[in-house]
Amino acid sequence: MLGCKVWQYAIPQYRKGHLDILADIEESEKDAPGFFMGGNYRTGVAFGDCVQYGINEAAKVAEFLKEGAEAGGVAVSMSASA
Repeated sequence: MLGCKVWQYAIPQYRKGHLDILADIEESEKDAPGFFMGGNYRTGVAFGDCVQYGINEAAKVAEFLKEGAEAGGVAVSMSASA
């Protein structure tokens, strides 16, 4: 996690130009295969939306790694620390 902001009294609102920023991010991701950028700035702050977005992104990452491994071009190493 890069940062966290607690909004005491309201749900945060996106600023003017937010959709342009999202479009730029999507273009950047296309230019950098294997780079996945996620967060509630893309789908909203509702818990259910964040969870669903995480599930969807995890599926995209898994597919990317599977395709790379099948092509012999990606070494996959996953570890978890307690």
